[in-house]
Amino acid sequence: MQYTEPNILTALEEGTFSFAYGISPLLFGLLVLLIIVGVWFTYYKTTRPLSSVWKSFFVATRSSVLIIILFCLLRPVITSMQAAPQETYLGVLIDDSQSMAISDLAGGQTRQAAVAESFFDDGLIDDLAESFQIRTFRFDKETQRISGIDGLREEGTASSIDQALQYVDDQLNGLRLGGLILISDGADNGESDPTNTAQSFGNRQIPVFTVGVGQEDIPQDIGIVDVSAAKTVLEGSVFTVQVGVNHQGYEGQE
Repeated sequence: MQYTEPNILTALEEGTFSFAYGISPLLFGLLVLLIIVGVWFTYYKTTRPLSSVWKSFFVATRSSVLIIILFCLLRPVITSMQAAPQETYLGVLIDDSQSMAISDLAGGQTRQAAVAESFFDDGLIDDLAESFQIRTFRFDKETQRISGIDGLREEGTASSIDQALQYVDDQLNGLRLGGLILISDGADNGESDPTNTAQSFGNRQIPVFTVGVGQEDIPQDIGIVDVSAAKTVLEGSVFTVQVGVNHQGYEGQE
């Protein structure tokens, strides 16, 4: 993997620039502002009259010197990360629920077939394997490690992304994990929100790269969101069932 020498501009943008004494860049900016204001006040009144040009020159010069001294005393640090080839692990999580068998892509291709073509047939996983130790997992409402695309079944009745992230975290705990690739059609119907688990990875500087599969806009879709009825009914009696339906693309139809 090619190593890119970090610089202060990209470090500030990526949040990898800091001071060894724990002062945030924002606080440093406030200190710089106070220095400039303080130096300006020292030249507000002088023993001899000075033109505005000379005052500006002296203020800029003295402020620059003080700011440089402050900057050095705070011990600036740029934190860079480099993945050591074949010493860093990369987790690949593939949605294996029934919705991945939907043929909504060009040429009637299923979502799972698109994953197989893009990641396995075209050699993307092989390219990543040159720099990482690859660990591949399938998930629906449960997660399981697989050796390749042949381990996918498209039979899962649910997609629990949070459960999958936690499972991989447990399985790869203690290893040098460089990141995760999460491949899904986005139909997460698990019981828990994956946001907190994803943030936990982020706090440990482990990125989670999401890859969406399927159409961005579904032209026609219909689903049952709620069903309610009486808890007990008499045999042969007529009773009411209320069904909540959410639909898209069926406006004006009955």
